[in-house]
Amino acid sequence: MVTTYAALFNGKSRFGVRGGDVLGLGCVVVDDAHVGSGILRDQFTIRVQREGSDDAEDLYAAVTGGFRQSFKDAGRLGTFDDVVSGGDYSVLEVPYWSWQEKLDEIQALLRDNAAGRYELEWSFLRDNLRYCHCFITKDGVAVTPVFSLVDLLPSFSECKRRVFMSATIPDDSDIIRAFDATSESLQRPLTSKSVAGISERMILVPELMELKINDVAGTIKKLAQNASKSRHPGVDAIHENRNSYAHCTLAYLVVRLFLFARDTALRVRAKHYRTQEQG
Repeated sequence: MVTTYAALFNGKSRFGVRGGDVLGLGCVVVDDAHVGSGILRDQFTIRVQREGSDDAEDLYAAVTGGFRQSFKDAGRLGTFDDVVSGGDYSVLEVPYWSWQEKLDEIQALLRDNAAGRYELEWSFLRDNLRYCHCFITKDGVAVTPVFSLVDLLPSFSECKRRVFMSATIPDDSDIIRAFDATSESLQRPLTSKSVAGISERMILVPELMELKINDVAGTIKKLAQNASKSRHPGVDAIHENRNSYAHCTLAYLVVRLFLFARDTALRVRAKHYRTQEQG
């Protein structure tokens, strides 16, 4: 089964939520784990938008108004008033002691307005607000837990085989924080034993290349001929037939790249000439 992050990680997931019927999974493969952590954070975040409905402004004012005194006590009343009035782009975090003091009041506000706004996220946070941070901006209020509450989804958290795939993850600790992976598993990653699939981006800059742009047909012919004389491992991996099909595919890609680079250079050159004429 292939599904999305949102389908699995939501308060009314078809895979089940803790306390209800749960669908057991033998293996979960998480693709693009480096971007999945951000998506997962959104799934566990309640957002009170300032716009979007007739009473959105009133709800925003009710939530933020409860913390005005706290920011006054902290000496940041001016910043708070500017943000709430829409004149400042700062992000304010509600002091944790104030959040705990106002928890019952805020919980009642969020519960009464969950329908049609954040009811999927509310199912996760309604019993865990004490573990959350609250952030205020001029556009809305965000309530998010310190860590993603993946333990509320036994289909994922209790799955014996969880595979996290990523080619560009900058920090392995993101997987621990977002998906509750163990540090021991990250110390023994599964890596390729060959260089197959490892590649680099090729950027063509016609202005820096010794190519005769006017002789497009001749250049393409030479590129295609050179491609047909060598076996390209990246193309060979695509198709078992390493003859005509692979060569034609490579030649086609080279042609498309060259034409795109040529057209881009011509557009830049034309824009440069127009600028000179206007000057």
